[in-house]
Amino acid sequence: MIRKTFTKLVYGLKTKLHESGKRHDVIAFDHRVDLQRGGEGAPLLYLHSLIGETRWLPFHQKLARTFDVIAPAHPGLGGTESAGIDSIEDVAFHYLDLLDALELRNVNLVGVSFGGWIAAELAVRAPERFGRLVLVDAFGLEVADAPAADVGAIRNDVRALRSRIFAEPDGPMAEIALPFKAGSDRAEAASRTVESATQLSPLLGTAKLERRLRRIVCPTLVMWGDRDRVVPLAHAEVWRDRIEGAKLVVLDGCGHLPPFEAEDRFVDAVTEFCASPA
Repeated sequence: MIRKTFTKLVYGLKTKLHESGKRHDVIAFDHRVDLQRGGEGAPLLYLHSLIGETRWLPFHQKLARTFDVIAPAHPGLGGTESAGIDSIEDVAFHYLDLLDALELRNVNLVGVSFGGWIAAELAVRAPERFGRLVLVDAFGLEVADAPAADVGAIRNDVRALRSRIFAEPDGPMAEIALPFKAGSDRAEAASRTVESATQLSPLLGTAKLERRLRRIVCPTLVMWGDRDRVVPLAHAEVWRDRIEGAKLVVLDGCGHLPPFEAEDRFVDAVTEFCASPA
């Protein structure tokens, strides 16, 4: 209990210390995008997970030591508009419009969970826009012998979500990301994000994507928690095998969200990969 309380206190203080001044509104063609931005260096677009981490968090700040980190809220979440966006293809073009609005090319692209699916859809549609790609416990594929969990069915059950998402469902990082407290903003954000994602595709994936992965030409890192009970490790192996030259890193003792449960290992792996010479 003391460890959990101390961890939550420190994490909260770090979040408040670095969050001020990071939020921006950008018009991407005809949609307003709510995003967080900070740091200097090569641009890095971070696409968030199914729990909707749209605040500037400690792992963002650590990545911002090396990169110009851009972390938008997905359509319909935070203050990002969603009119007319009703498919994963629409979401992909929404983000290409955002990159146009920001005048960015050769971007490092990091997608976690639901964000990983979006990242892959971006990379197959506009491979010339991205310098490096990192897919972290990504949805998007249909693997017959290892289906992803039906998170839509449990989106309003915080206890069930935590038991699926985290290697330590009662650990401090699970409590920070998905508290049991009734009416919690973070739990509501997760529910809204899961609902939004499953409206695009109930299975959070498509059989078509695997055939298109040959179009990804940038260096790719696949990162996975070995205790992911949402998207099985078998999916990581398909990503690695279907994207030419992709590398796979498996994080021991980690569940579906490495930015929370393995923060330093996640940041170090992303930084080393994306900052290395081409």
